[in-house]
Amino acid sequence: MSKDIIGGVGKKVIQLAEQDFPIKDFVCAHDAIHSRVLFLKAKTEFLLVSLELTSLPEKFIEELKADISLRFSIPLESIWITVTHTFSAPHISTEYPDFTRKVKEAAVGSISEAVTNATSVKLAADVVTTKLNVSRNVETPLGWWLGKNEQEYSNHEIKLLKVYAKENHQLLSLLFNGDLPPAVMADSYLAKGGKAVSSDFVGYTCRKLEEESTQTAIFLLGAAGDQRPLEKACEDIIAEEKIERLDQNEAGFALVSKQGEILFQEIQTSLADSKPEFLQINEIFSSSKKVLLEEKVMPVPTKLLQPTTQFDFSETGKQLDITLEGVVLGPVFILGTQPEMNSRFGKEILSSSPYSTSLLVSMVNGAKKYLPEMRDFERITYTAMNSIIAAGSSEKILKEAEGFFREIEEKR
Repeated sequence: MSKDIIGGVGKKVIQLAEQDFPIKDFVCAHDAIHSRVLFLKAKTEFLLVSLELTSLPEKFIEELKADISLRFSIPLESIWITVTHTFSAPHISTEYPDFTRKVKEAAVGSISEAVTNATSVKLAADVVTTKLNVSRNVETPLGWWLGKNEQEYSNHEIKLLKVYAKENHQLLSLLFNGDLPPAVMADSYLAKGGKAVSSDFVGYTCRKLEEESTQTAIFLLGAAGDQRPLEKACEDIIAEEKIERLDQNEAGFALVSKQGEILFQEIQTSLADSKPEFLQINEIFSSSKKVLLEEKVMPVPTKLLQPTTQFDFSETGKQLDITLEGVVLGPVFILGTQPEMNSRFGKEILSSSPYSTSLLVSMVNGAKKYLPEMRDFERITYTAMNSIIAAGSSEKILKEAEGFFREIEEKR
């Protein structure tokens, strides 16, 4: 049984008022977006901050981590800041200081709640499966592009970490980790114009879990770089060698709730277990590793990318500094990466982990777009075109991750 583990949870809404809009393309909020936090302490601390945003600039993360460390006396290396990667939220920008301030306020408020209410906890792990993610890579007459391809690989596992209050076995937090991009409403506009802020379908699942089963539900994005939701509001259709975009507009939110409800039911199958097997955790161990990767050019801006059979993948001659982060909770290992990885590659990278339960979380403490595999460059997929990371990098990351697992075992 777990012993001497202190844990706390927190949740705050990122408060968006009507007068805050428009924020770039966003003109209103369909549903609330949140900051959710899990704080654990067993000899050392681990603070996980999850924001329902698309991504975060590294400068913002550095400033927020420094503020958190100063306010709550938590070492910088013990803090993970990540995002759910919903595509229906504004980006942090100097153009919208009020939005930036409100994100920070929600993060700090949820951390304060988690630290203040910390109590003795026990942890358990489980795995369920989902049917909601599918490969987005499709071959078209114009080249490889974005669509729905159920013949390509998708890892359908959803890994769960459950945090219970030791005293009464109340479920305080449920972390669920899978290759599920919250992108049902990606690129979709309202009929009147503009976009609506939304936590998308995984946010729906979080709220439903919090209504029914747990104080907080935290989604951790897995290796979803080449994945998409089963059903989307906005689709690219290629016919007669041209792209036509079909948008269901706000009617697409029915797909959000539909798939959010399915994911909720899939996870609930695990929560029906009234006698979980608690993990033996005596301490929390954290480590990180720097990896240098070659940078490639981005000859076409993201919004102008189209399917093609020729593309410039030349290198810039510069290197990118990538950080791998690792947290050990007894038999559980959580690997944090900055770039998004493909689903099969995520499965492969964890295959060398010596731990009985291993999670891969993307966009931890920064984002570096995609980590393409060699096949992406050969096919000229969207992943390869919309990346700053050069060919051959996936092989290097795989080797470095294997070494990272060994180094952590030696240090512990």
